[in-house]
Amino acid sequence: MIRLTRWSLRWPWLTIALAVVVTVAGVYSLTRLNQELLPNIEFPVASVITRWPGTPAETMVDEVTIPIEEAVRRVPGALNVTSISSSGFSLVILQAEFGPSSEELKAMLERELAGVSLPEGVEPPQVAALNLNELPVVRASVSGDRPLPELYALVQEQVVPRLKALEGVGEVEVSGGAMAASATQGTPAPEPTVGPPVPLPPSWQQAGAMRGVKLETTADVTPRVIAGMARFAPQMLDQLTPEMLRSLSPRAAYALPKSFLEKLDPDLRAELEARAQEALAGETPLPASWQQLGILTPADVRPKDIRELSQENPEMLAELQPEHWRGMPPEALAALPQEFLEAMDPALRSELEARIAEAPVVVPEATINRTNGQPSVGIAVLKTRDANTVAVVHRVERAMEQLQEELNNDIAFHVIFEQASFIEESIAGVSREGVLGAFFAILVIFLFLHFSVRSPLVTAVSIPLSVLIGFALMKLGGLTLNMMTLGGMTVAVGRVVDDSIVVLENIYRHIQRGDDLHTSVLGGTREVAMAILASTATTVAVFLPLGLIGGLIGEFFLPFALTVTFALAASYLVAITVVPLLAYLLIRKEHLPPAGETWMQRLYTPTLRFALRHRAVTLVLAFAFFLVSLGLVRFIPLSFLPKMGESTINVQITMPPGTDMATTDETVRQVETYLKRLQGVETFFTVVGSSEMESSLSFGGVDPRQAAVMVTLQEGANEEALVERIRGYLRKLSQIEEARVTIGDFAAAHMGGFDLVITAENYEDLVKANDLALAALREMPELVNVSSDLPIAAPGQGLSLITRINGQQAIQFSAEVRSKDLMRVNAAAREKVASLPDMPPGVR
Repeated sequence: MIRLTRWSLRWPWLTIALAVVVTVAGVYSLTRLNQELLPNIEFPVASVITRWPGTPAETMVDEVTIPIEEAVRRVPGALNVTSISSSGFSLVILQAEFGPSSEELKAMLERELAGVSLPEGVEPPQVAALNLNELPVVRASVSGDRPLPELYALVQEQVVPRLKALEGVGEVEVSGGAMAASATQGTPAPEPTVGPPVPLPPSWQQAGAMRGVKLETTADVTPRVIAGMARFAPQMLDQLTPEMLRSLSPRAAYALPKSFLEKLDPDLRAELEARAQEALAGETPLPASWQQLGILTPADVRPKDIRELSQENPEMLAELQPEHWRGMPPEALAALPQEFLEAMDPALRSELEARIAEAPVVVPEATINRTNGQPSVGIAVLKTRDANTVAVVHRVERAMEQLQEELNNDIAFHVIFEQASFIEESIAGVSREGVLGAFFAILVIFLFLHFSVRSPLVTAVSIPLSVLIGFALMKLGGLTLNMMTLGGMTVAVGRVVDDSIVVLENIYRHIQRGDDLHTSVLGGTREVAMAILASTATTVAVFLPLGLIGGLIGEFFLPFALTVTFALAASYLVAITVVPLLAYLLIRKEHLPPAGETWMQRLYTPTLRFALRHRAVTLVLAFAFFLVSLGLVRFIPLSFLPKMGESTINVQITMPPGTDMATTDETVRQVETYLKRLQGVETFFTVVGSSEMESSLSFGGVDPRQAAVMVTLQEGANEEALVERIRGYLRKLSQIEEARVTIGDFAAAHMGGFDLVITAENYEDLVKANDLALAALREMPELVNVSSDLPIAAPGQGLSLITRINGQQAIQFSAEVRSKDLMRVNAAAREKVASLPDMPPGVR
């Protein structure tokens, strides 16, 4: 290696010219490197989606999912096959060994599926491969004063074509567009009162706010409200004054229970009973069991009533007479189970089926989107494979600004998430680290080495030169600027400083002891060249294997390891060529202080002598510190990727089975009202009909009982405190079956999170394992809202979802993790469940 030093000294201007060329190449490469959030990794994961409308989940498993699973297992390198089956829908996910590209894996999967025979009526299977580039680089919403259908049409006709025409944009997905049915169907018309409406007691108003029902005056009191109070809070009826009771509508008075009327003044009771008799004049009353629910006549029956009663109280449907069925709205009749219709008298069934055919029943095909409570349309922008993420994001943002101006600010774009900010922050961080590294290197030379003013110039040149050579090698190696490569460059910057200082200090030492300049440069470099090479090789030997271990970790860390290797190799090359040359050109003996013991040498010499005289004590202390450091490792949180992006909170809401979208939307509106009043909330984006913000993750289409809200927080807001407050509010909403509130984390959402799956050979073992595992997991303080999908995964009971892993029945556990130590929590949960003594054999 010393030959390179001799060559640089022999041809100084050629060396400088090459350094300038390399610098230009590095700057050029830095400006041309694609900027992405994560490395461009081709995951060996592919999915097969198959639809057979109207088919029960059990039939989907037997006739569609299992044949596809068998074909998928034949794909070379297949590791795991997971399937999720629901009514009319089958999703089979293949996880294979790393190696083949996404397109190659997709082609192999399609070849195996070509030989699968599926029943008639099954739609052709759709094969898709997973790629991080398929995640949106920008997610935004569009709102405005226009009617929602007009806004949706504007987005489709003007916004989407404009964005698709931008360089680097691959796809633009549009979500939302469904009208909020609750605005028209879910809120009943005010009841006609007797005289002016009278304000209700504060307790009634608060109860209405908790249930998302307007209860301000007696005009808001309906038969259903009276029935609900009588069943669940009869004491609140006693709070109604005579003035309030006299102001009630005849129908509301009719719903008052007899036990309550008997406690009233005789004259008031007689007045209310007389008015109640007028309530149903000319109408067919329903049986008493229906009236106790506040459903007085057939016209009052809603689709939700039929769905709930058919599941919970089917005997109430049997009480109805033909005239009751004939008086119901077509929408309610359409909610009747088919088996109930088939059990009716043929003539009546034909009559009702004719009415059902005319019913304006809407099957939701789009989600309901809102931004800060206002109707909106969602947009997700995906880039092409080789496009620069940061450039694409900025083009999209500029296009949105231009569109907003062209439309006279008639619409507003709200960016919910974009990947560019984190990338730019990371680049700024690396630049800052590089500048600080150079600054502190110069400071060290001034404070500790007592060299001339010229000496820091050597270090100031060598650090950026090494980094720029590293960027040039990254461009040649096909790498991109992403979280992993920028992290690698940050690590390397701290190490790059050392090489130049070591060479420079040794050259100065030779000059100070009287050697001529040429001999000092060659001799000083020769003495430390092998030491620097060994140090560089050792560091590379630590990092490079991270990218060679295979699997997902290897794929992620290979760009990191290569970046560190490139920068350190460049640093070594600069240290034995450019640094000696600059020292030869800039340093003279008269610029250096006389040789002698420095204050630092006087400071550490006694410590060094003590260590050499007491070697055993020194080694014991060193080993003790080593053990202590190992013990401290357990206190460092472990996660696959750090938290990325701005402060957000994700809320996922699941309503009970059978809930329609209008009811879900009504509940979500209550949550939105609460968020508007919550301090620390900046904006929030709502999706009703899906538990995911990204349509690419919602394989099953629209789910009326699911909703998601992404809350963006103000700068400095306390995430943990706000999460607890939102959780506390959601617990008060009894109509919600399940609610999850988590701190928003792009990495955890797409690369991790709590993950525990149990498989068993039969359903009975699965049920027992589920109970044991839930009890064990709920004992862990780090986990909140622990649940499993067993209630909807039992085969043979007409339920909606069946999960299988590698051919065995499975249940998946989910929970919110109240710790940053995600990997340790996952490991502890798996160990705790696996060690349960009563776990049935064969459960894994």
